[in-house]
Amino acid sequence: MRALALVLEGRSRADAAQQCGMDRQTLRDWVHRYNAEGLDGLRDRQHSGRPPRLAEAQQAELARIVEAGPDPAAAPASVRWRAADLQGVIKARFGVDLTERTVGRLLVKLTAQRR
Repeated sequence: MRALALVLEGRSRADAAQQCGMDRQTLRDWVHRYNAEGLDGLRDRQHSGRPPRLAEAQQAELARIVEAGPDPAAAPASVRWRAADLQGVIKARFGVDLTERTVGRLLVKLTAQRR
């Protein structure tokens, strides 16, 4: 925001970017977005890319499954879910194959959403 303010005060983009420790091209993009849309233009935008393998409703259901914990009758020694266990649950329930690493990242995302 400081770099943008310097540009609005009349400083060059190169000078403003250097003073704020950022790339001149990035500041240029910000100025264009600000000029076109105002402050709303500076908000993070949704990135393109591969859509999530699980829909939002499936992710919400998975969150409920994780919160409830594993069934003690099915696995008496289990007190919490492991990524490998959830990998099987996701495959059985939703028909989606995810790696353990992807399941771990999904759990981190679900935990952050609950906060």
